[in-house]
Amino acid sequence: MNGGNVVAGGILENRFLGIVKDQKNTPQRLNIENIPGMGSVAVRWIVEGGNSFTVTVDSEKGGKAVRNSK
Repeated sequence: MNGGNVVAGGILENRFLGIVKDQKNTPQRLNIENIPGMGSVAVRWIVEGGNSFTVTVDSEKGGKAVRNSK
């Protein structure tokens, strides 16, 4: 995650209830063990400042994907 100041970040364990497993060290760069094939992993960041953000996923098998917000 680039853009703004990341205050907190984590993996959503239950996105319907909003339960997040926070990552204490370097919350702007989340370390995810596994993204299941044909599946997804939901993440959440709390960011202050900035107008646009870039999220990059870099996976050994899945390759690299980049998304920009406007």
